[in-house]
Amino acid sequence: MSDPELEAALDAYEAEQDWEDPLFDLKKLYALAEPILAKKRQRHAPAPDGRERILVMRWDGLGDMIRFSPFLRELRRLYPRAHISLVCSEHNEALAERCPYVDDVLSVPAILDSRLARQRHGAYRICRLLAERFADYDIAFCSSVLYETLVAYLAGIPQRIGVSYRRYLSDYCDDRDILQTVSYEVPDGHEDYTHQKLSLLELFSGEKAADDSTEIWTTEKSRLKGQRLVNRFLRFGGCKRVCALVPVGSRGSKCWPAEKYALLAERLLRRDKALGLAILGGEDAEDAEKVIVSRLKSAGLGRRVLSLCGKLSFLESAAVIENCDECIGADTGLLHAAGAYRKPTLTVCCFPADLPFDAFSWPVLYRQYAMPNVTVQPKKALDGCNAPSAGCSHLDDAHCICSIEVGTVLEAFERLQQLICEGNNETVYIS
Repeated sequence: MSDPELEAALDAYEAEQDWEDPLFDLKKLYALAEPILAKKRQRHAPAPDGRERILVMRWDGLGDMIRFSPFLRELRRLYPRAHISLVCSEHNEALAERCPYVDDVLSVPAILDSRLARQRHGAYRICRLLAERFADYDIAFCSSVLYETLVAYLAGIPQRIGVSYRRYLSDYCDDRDILQTVSYEVPDGHEDYTHQKLSLLELFSGEKAADDSTEIWTTEKSRLKGQRLVNRFLRFGGCKRVCALVPVGSRGSKCWPAEKYALLAERLLRRDKALGLAILGGEDAEDAEKVIVSRLKSAGLGRRVLSLCGKLSFLESAAVIENCDECIGADTGLLHAAGAYRKPTLTVCCFPADLPFDAFSWPVLYRQYAMPNVTVQPKKALDGCNAPSAGCSHLDDAHCICSIEVGTVLEAFERLQQLICEGNNETVYIS
């Protein structure tokens, strides 16, 4: 049930806010809401059965969810009796609902979608509505975005635990952190996504994480389908090895041109007569797949390509990757599925190599670990790109990534094979 006093304060805040700015004036929000929410938190009652009620929020992509899996496993280990609820974006629900470490899964609109973020106060309105659903929780882990923290704060949850990026985004995070009861700085040596999130639990609990391996919660049916598809391809395609190729990214800036993927595919197959390619992705990858397959058929190599874009669910596509030898593609969910199966990966990345590396830059944040990985980057940002720390500023279209040459990716593939032969589980950057 909503609190009339709080609703009146939030209405007043909404009327005063400049909604042309996509970032909220959190200090003003805090000043209006905190006197009311402080009283609400004082009235907060523990669960009748004594089980702590923990809310974990993950409002991002499939790859992020996979990289977050060790956090959920460790949280259950630390709180074996707690009732743990996972809040995820709608497009992650099929994966999250099979997670064995949570008691229930609640899906929310994907409010990080750039179209919604550009709407006047659209994301803020959703946060207000969602807050009413979560008032009974004792602890909230808000490990990433502003919206997660805002919902937990407005819900009156007593403990709101988050990671602070103050060292990297001080103007943004200094305000955001006031909505949390504890904001942990990312420790040195925890730069990648998975270990940043695990550090949150380690600092909160005082215990070292027992296991940092990522995992995918799948079905036996999906696994068997992936195995059958690859085995059949090996028998009839004349291949001894299969490389998964994912020619699409979650946003335009991550999409290397299809023509370059096609030329890469042809050269890989000509170099290695034992290699076959399984092309994976959703319906958004079908156009790129057509370009690749057309070139390979014209070159007489069509028998050694398995076209699967738009034909499989995410879990079935992940199962295909489980049965492949390596994976090439953009930083996207299927590439992180390869990481969960400890498959060597080659990442074609839009983040220019002339930008500094830190715990908020994509090649560092989303690098694979515990398997060989080579990441290919543009040498520098192209004209017309202000190249923020997260990568190319042309979010909706391929820009900086277009400057990566096919020859550079071929060189990266050879370097990946070298790492595999050496048993070297490091990440190498090439530009």
